[in-house]
Amino acid sequence: MNPLHILVVEDSPIQSEMLRRLLVGQGYTCQIAMDGAEGLAALRASRFDLVISDITMPVLDGYQMCTEIKQDRQFKPIPVILLTALSNPVDVIRGLNAGAEAYLTKPYDKERLLRQVKQLLAAPPVNDHADATVAPISIDISGQLHTVTADRRQILHMLVSTYDNAVEQNRVLRKMEEDLREFNQTLESRVRERTAELELEQARAHDAELRYRTLFALLPEGVVLMTPDTCSFIEANDVACSQLGYSQQEFAGLDLQQITAASARDALANHLQQAQLHASYSFTTSHLTRSGEPRDMEIRTRFIELGGQRLLHCILRDITELNHAHEMELILKQNANRIDELNREILAMETLSKRPVELSKIDPATVNSLIDKLTGRYISLLDLSVERQAYQVQPDISGALRTIADELGGVGAGPREVVALHSQALRIKVEGLKPELKWAFMEEGRLMVLQLMGYLTSYYRKVPQ
Repeated sequence: MNPLHILVVEDSPIQSEMLRRLLVGQGYTCQIAMDGAEGLAALRASRFDLVISDITMPVLDGYQMCTEIKQDRQFKPIPVILLTALSNPVDVIRGLNAGAEAYLTKPYDKERLLRQVKQLLAAPPVNDHADATVAPISIDISGQLHTVTADRRQILHMLVSTYDNAVEQNRVLRKMEEDLREFNQTLESRVRERTAELELEQARAHDAELRYRTLFALLPEGVVLMTPDTCSFIEANDVACSQLGYSQQEFAGLDLQQITAASARDALANHLQQAQLHASYSFTTSHLTRSGEPRDMEIRTRFIELGGQRLLHCILRDITELNHAHEMELILKQNANRIDELNREILAMETLSKRPVELSKIDPATVNSLIDKLTGRYISLLDLSVERQAYQVQPDISGALRTIADELGGVGAGPREVVALHSQALRIKVEGLKPELKWAFMEEGRLMVLQLMGYLTSYYRKVPQ
């Protein structure tokens, strides 16, 4: 038995190919035409058992092609199924008047289409009353009168087809409503879950921010928050306020450039560019306190998220005293050679002082009295030298030392008496001082005692050997 032959008239290549594959998969042979005119030409060239046609097509639409098929005695027995995306009742009337046996809306159900094809092929329309006159029927649809010229058999076919189509559409709609209801329930459940998660995240973020602000206030180092773009201060803790002498309200109206020394602003701009490129970054700069005093600061930066805002978190460490200590250490190293030379001179003077000299007889009580008198002056010179932070004997101090040396030499005092003066003055001066300040006085006093001994050398060299 030869397979049944079906003509598919569809202007969409994709839809026509999908329909062809569906029919071929059921054992039918299939030919495709791209519009109504091609469909009529194919009917005249070959024999077909069924026509499936789209309605909206160029050249000749599905209604016109179906009308011509049903007006041709040769083709009239061939059943026609119309496929359309339209769903207006008027479209059904037009299909009836065109003589179509079935009417399906797109997108169609594949099983339903195949069932309709099978039914029409199993019981094709008969042509016994082809010449009978059919009285037209008038129907009012939405206030407009429409005339139906189809016979009762065709109307019954179309009615069943349309009802079947309506039932299927209703089933699809109910399924869509059910799916939509399930989706809404699922969506509501997910929304509730996500809302709970967000509330938990917000609570955690609030707790984290509270802990951060507590630590922010209690940290022993200065901490400030700034905007990344303008470096304007958002907030500063009490330590930062104390370091630079500003209140928290005053900090809020400043930016980092404003409190930076003019000589350090170019370097600061470069450092801030680097800070933008790294998760954490450290650099040193010079800031000015509210009173204008320069302070050396080490700044450690990192980006944080706080209250939904991206901020630059900066820890400020005052390293002014540390830098000063490093400078003192450098100066003392520079004086190391000079101290070594003076040490050698002390040894020479001590050796010289042990030789017999023709000075006036030394009165120990006189010498001790003079040392006690000179101690206060020596301490004043120490204070002056340390205050200048020069760590070298300056001309005016050197002149005062020469005066002390003259008085010591006048009574025949030697290096041991100078050391006694130095030791007594330092015991008085450094008792109770901080270690770093005590160290400064000790080093400065050592230089001064070496200078004193150098001046006394002139007295020893005047003595005949």
